Amino acid sequence: MRLFIIAVILIILGILFLSLIPFASQNSIRMSNKVVILPHESYTVPYKGDSEVLFSYNFSNPIKVYGYPSGATTANDSILYVICFFSSSPGKLILCNANNISSTVYFTIYEAYGLALDIEYMFVISPILIVSGVALIIYSKLIKR
Repeated sequence: MRLFIIAVILIILGILFLSLIPFASQNSIRMSNKVVILPHESYTVPYKGDSEVLFSYNFSNPIKVYGYPSGATTANDSILYVICFFSSSPGKLILCNANNISSTVYFTIYEAYGLALDIEYMFVISPILIVSGVALIIYSKLIKR
């Protein structure tokens, strides 16, 4: 009986955590933009501190991005480039065009802070809690037999 109660509590916690996910957008900032960077010019994109920053971009001509921490996670598939990092203080991403022609850059910056970060973790934990609860219910029913 004790396993069954624990299983039900795990399932309820998982569902409760999933129900909090819509509140994550209240503690996040998202900005999308299109800029044309002239040859040998740069453009800055500010970000706030104490947040998780996700910066994605693509371009018509290659650019370089500076201003993010060395421990940042970067990824690209030759079409979409992504930089993700945690920031403890405000800063600026610098988009540099070292080409001899203009480059059109499309970017989106998403910053999550406070409760939004906790809810991201809850989103990962919720399915684990629900599956564990269901597995425990099945296990407790099998033990009784």
